[in-house]
Amino acid sequence: MTQHSDVVFFFGDSAERKSLYQLRQWVGPLARLAAKVSVTVVCSTVQAADTAKAAGLPFVKGTNLAEAIYLAKSLKPKVILYPNMFYENYPIWGEGSAKHVFVSHGESDKSYMSQNAIKFFDYLYVAGDMAISRIRQNVQYFDLSRCIKIGRPQLLDPVPAPPKKFVANTDQRKVVLYAPTWEGSLIQNRYGSVASHGLQIVESILSKSDQFRLVYKPHPFTGSMITSWGEANDRIKNLIRSHPSNHFVDESAFGWQPAISDIMITDVSAVAYDWLATGKPIVLTKPAEPQAELFTGGIFGELPLMQATQAAEAANWVERALNDPATTATVSAWSKKYYQPALDSKGQELFVTETMKLVQANTAVWPELKPFKANGPSLKKRIARLLPLDTKLFISKSMEFLLNGSVAKSSQIALYMTGAKPSQAFLAELDQAFDAKVSLLIISPLNFLRIKLATLTNPKLRRKISPHLVTNAQSVATAVQQSGAKKLMYLSHSMDNHFGLRLNGLKHTFTPLAHGPKYNQDHNLVAYDDHN
Repeated sequence: MTQHSDVVFFFGDSAERKSLYQLRQWVGPLARLAAKVSVTVVCSTVQAADTAKAAGLPFVKGTNLAEAIYLAKSLKPKVILYPNMFYENYPIWGEGSAKHVFVSHGESDKSYMSQNAIKFFDYLYVAGDMAISRIRQNVQYFDLSRCIKIGRPQLLDPVPAPPKKFVANTDQRKVVLYAPTWEGSLIQNRYGSVASHGLQIVESILSKSDQFRLVYKPHPFTGSMITSWGEANDRIKNLIRSHPSNHFVDESAFGWQPAISDIMITDVSAVAYDWLATGKPIVLTKPAEPQAELFTGGIFGELPLMQATQAAEAANWVERALNDPATTATVSAWSKKYYQPALDSKGQELFVTETMKLVQANTAVWPELKPFKANGPSLKKRIARLLPLDTKLFISKSMEFLLNGSVAKSSQIALYMTGAKPSQAFLAELDQAFDAKVSLLIISPLNFLRIKLATLTNPKLRRKISPHLVTNAQSVATAVQQSGAKKLMYLSHSMDNHFGLRLNGLKHTFTPLAHGPKYNQDHNLVAYDDHN
């Protein structure tokens, strides 16, 4: 294995997450970077390793996420690039010897792209001014000088050929690409149209098979959070495959589709913004989820949005867009706003030159690592892996429903996101720590019961502390929303704090108590707006 690598592209995702597309879209730019500095892809699955190998990129593969993190550290990189904000990256984010850079997996107006969790990174590579505008509007207490504009380097990649299963058009029909996104892990990210619009959109396009040929490309995560979305996706696929007019269900990587398509129907999704570069017409859907956060300062505030009640008229929307010169003009104008050129005035690729600058500027020295010790998953994790995600979510929601009341309106809300047992001294200190009643969100069911019991047996503590069990990111978001608080306090420093730190519109304050769990002075502390 290479003893040192200037740049690590970290992809510790499991095969279960189906996020390999995020790595695939970066292999071209990484190969060009590798001609200038040493680059290594660090991954934890055979599939990811095969992808890097096929692209001719140096790689190392761990047997799991923990080993992948160890391997990345052992390379002592100057810069680590991340295509996602997967919260289990937390252990490697904590290392201050590298510069941590979020490169994302596509430009889009999803709230994911401008959520508070970007603060975990030293820098953000963004496509252009629209990305900075989104962040300025949504993320408080963030230094915008941490945003580095690189355009969209993938636009410099050669266009891949269609898969062999795809037969090129032999007639004059217009090719309609329908590429919906998935259901999202949080309600505010629920932009997808598969369950609300999908079947009617497809039926409408298929009803005019003499005019249109449909290419259906759903997001690979579809159905991973909500079973009914996966079922809707399967119904759509079966309908298309059983139709006699040579329509196509696409399960390949995104990249070749814009070249062969005349128009695209999609949601708030990164593919919408990659499509902008084509200058071709686009039809956008309106999220059926009323709580979905829609950024209207971009193209979604400019073009009409197809509601679920209009999905049966999708073919008419396509016809109008194809025949309306204003739609193409709008797409072309917004393309320039979202993307600056990926090359600078001297013709150098910005992704490459900006990464080289970070490598050259970082003089930090990595500490020596202890030998890696492989620890198998805990019994709790082994049991959890046997359960489908829907079942785990049902169990967690049921526990919360049985044990919790609603969170009262409060100016104070705090998180205790650790499995460490609260000591009697910690419980006593809770009483002194707050000047008014505080809603305390607790991730460990056992700790929730301990603190709940303490409040039941101590009237003074009960007047100060209102404990609530939270088991996932959505329940944290719901509790914070119910409280109406503008500041979120953290009583421990934990990976699970990510559930709160991703939320916008709040001041995030790390407020450890003297008798609370010990914490490391690591790089992850940059994610808090304030330390007490």
